[in-house]
Amino acid sequence: MKKAIEDTWPESRHRLCMWHIMDKLSAKVGASICNNTDFKKSLCAIVWTDSIIPVKFESEWATIMNDFNLVDHEWLQSLYQIRDTWIPAYYREEVMSGLMRTSSRSESENHFFGQFCNPGCTLVEFLGHFDSAIEAQRHEHRKNDHDTRNTNAEIWAEDFVLEDQASRIYTRTIFFDQQLEIQNSIHRCAIGKWEDIGDFVNFFVKDWEQPCTTFFEVMMREADMTIYCTCKRFEQFGLLCSHIFCVLRMLDIREFPQRYILRRWTREAVPNSAPGAILGINETENRYNEVNRVVREITYSTESVINQLVTNFDALCSFRDHVVNYFKTADESVVNAPPKSRSCSHWNKIQRYGHNRRSCKNPTRTKEQAMAEDDGEEADEVDEEEDEWEEVEEDMDEQDEDALDEEDGEEE
Repeated sequence: MKKAIEDTWPESRHRLCMWHIMDKLSAKVGASICNNTDFKKSLCAIVWTDSIIPVKFESEWATIMNDFNLVDHEWLQSLYQIRDTWIPAYYREEVMSGLMRTSSRSESENHFFGQFCNPGCTLVEFLGHFDSAIEAQRHEHRKNDHDTRNTNAEIWAEDFVLEDQASRIYTRTIFFDQQLEIQNSIHRCAIGKWEDIGDFVNFFVKDWEQPCTTFFEVMMREADMTIYCTCKRFEQFGLLCSHIFCVLRMLDIREFPQRYILRRWTREAVPNSAPGAILGINETENRYNEVNRVVREITYSTESVINQLVTNFDALCSFRDHVVNYFKTADESVVNAPPKSRSCSHWNKIQRYGHNRRSCKNPTRTKEQAMAEDDGEEADEVDEEEDEWEEVEEDMDEQDEDALDEEDGEEE
């Protein structure tokens, strides 16, 4: 498979699954050394981390092998020779949002489909089960989206305004990730020193969660909020790290850096509307975004009201009636299509589409005559409408008089 991937996608990079490798550790090295010593804990500390650099990983690996007399272990040495294919320290520069360290994505899909089908299913049965499973996934997505938009997450650091802003920017799951980073920045990170380097300020941040690294360096230019950390968490995952939050908190930054908010992690990543179908393809991007925002606001507000009134049937019916009445009003406000053109008497027999007295080329009729005839017909139509309204008003007056006579008779 590795050879095929290199030939088909020469710019791709084939990696091994970290989980499957570490799952074999006890069987290959021995259950005794894994369960009765700190070997497994020490090894996991340098394997399951995105923060250390390759040089640091190699030195820590050598220390662990020496401490537990595993320098000559054949299986561990073979893994070390191909360390660039499975250790995160060797692909810190690559943008992948942290999604491809293991084969968990395909494994989860296998588990998902294995819950409702088996090799004995017919094609019809599989399609039926597949539709039900996909609908369950969509329901879960809608539920999560609703929880994100209509419930408030618990804020742990109320004095740090960026946490509250993050709760209103990101989806709930991504916010929980950022919340942990913010908590780590408060309780487990400290700034040792800083120095000016041109337009930037270089902060040296100590992270007590990462004992393998002495200091992380955070470069920041406050003029345009350019930030960079040597842990490269943002480059890998698209999310700010605890070291950057530590610097932002010390500088009392009151607004979340907009340039470091990736759309894929925000609430607006999957809009619930398609305004392009309403606006057409010739609209500008600003107009598209504006209408998209308004449509989403309407959708989410309506959904929120329904969820609040679902236990009150009478109030729910009143809201429905309000929406139906407004729907009728919206129908009446729609611009009507232009009336069909009147056919002229000359072409009345063949009823040619789009032909009327004004466009008729009958030589027996002049342009002035055609326009005069059209004006006369329009005046006749107005007179007919006025006559109809007069008849309606007369009928209503007669009904009122009859009602009054009946009341007078009952009183007598």
